[in-house]
Amino acid sequence: MVQIPIGASSFRKCGRSTKLRPRKVIMLGRAHIVGLAFAGLALALFPAAAVPASAQVEKVEMHTVGISCGACAAISEVYLRRLDGIAKLSISKSGEKVVVFYKPEARFRPDELQEALGKTGVKVTQFRISARGQILEEGGNKVFLAGNDKFTLSRSPHMPPVGPASLEATVDVKAHPMQLDVISSTQPAS
Repeated sequence: MVQIPIGASSFRKCGRSTKLRPRKVIMLGRAHIVGLAFAGLALALFPAAAVPASAQVEKVEMHTVGISCGACAAISEVYLRRLDGIAKLSISKSGEKVVVFYKPEARFRPDELQEALGKTGVKVTQFRISARGQILEEGGNKVFLAGNDKFTLSRSPHMPPVGPASLEATVDVKAHPMQLDVISSTQPAS
C-alpha cells in the first residue's frame, strides 16, 4: 500500500513563497498502480479514444509572461489542476506557454484560468483554442457554439461556412460574447 499526498509542497524561488496543504491522500495498492499505469499507456497509444465526440472547446493554449522557474511552473500546475474540467495540462517555461486539455462536457472559463495562473504572478497574453461545434447565423453575424460556450466570429479570410466545424482560433476574452479570430477550420466529411 502506498500513500500519495496530493498538493503537499513548499517552494521558495523568485522571491515567492507558497505553502500548499495536502488536499487529500490517496491510498493505492499494487493492483491500482498497475491499473493506472495501463490506463495511462492506453491513452498514450490511443489518444483518439480520449477525444470527446461532442461539441466543445477541447484544448486551450495560453501564451504567458512570468513562468520564470520550475517552482513557478509547479505551483501554477497545482492551481490549474484544482479547476473543474481539466483533463491534462503541460507547461513550457522556455516557451512561456501553458496548454490545457478539457474533459468531455467541460466549459471554457478563461477568467478561472487567468485567476489560477495569477496566483503565482503569471499573466496570460493570448488564448488560442481548438474546438468542435456548430457555426450559425445570428442577426447577420456568424456565431460558433461549442457545447455550452458561445463565441462570435470576427471577419477573416478563414471564415468557415454555416454548419458543423472544427476550429483553431485566437480568443478575445474581453468581448461579450467572446470573439474568435479563426486561424483554420475544417468541416466534417459528409
